Amino acid sequence: MKVIKNSVRNRYRPEGCIAESYLIEEAIEFCSDFLSGVDPVGLGTRKSQDHLDTSIIGRPLSMGVLFKPEQELLRQAHRYVLENTIDVQPYMEKHMKALQLQYWNKSKNQKWLQEEHNRTFIHWLQEEVSTELEVGNSEVSDNLRWIAHGPHVTPPPGLPATLDRKMA
Repeated sequence: MKVIKNSVRNRYRPEGCIAESYLIEEAIEFCSDFLSGVDPVGLGTRKSQDHLDTSIIGRPLSMGVLFKPEQELLRQAHRYVLENTIDVQPYMEKHMKALQLQYWNKSKNQKWLQEEHNRTFIHWLQEEVSTELEVGNSEVSDNLRWIAHGPHVTPPPGLPATLDRKMA
């Protein structure tokens, strides 16, 4: 009775809802008979029933594979991280203003200005943060200092020599 009650979605027309859900369930079971390896509706798989098996806990999914990403991919990822970090937002505005002043004749072309910003911002930020650190500006956070430095492309220490050679 509970299964039938759960199939009622419109309380004013329960007969139609019951008939519709019964028809859908029968059609799915009929189609599943013709598909190999498909369980009928309502039957769980052994994997979902055997959720208490703890033999796989703590084991890696597969062997890790190291690869060296291309420089352009690293630049895109680094730019994405910079654009989505709160500490960097004032520097982005400062860089855009500097570009508008430097290229005042092209500053009305927003597309060109954005492309120039994307192309030069990472290097400009590295120089700007290092200059502020040399002066002794205490407003530069550790997070900003490390993010401005850029991604590390060298493998972590302790990897086998065969993996180190693949990265080079």
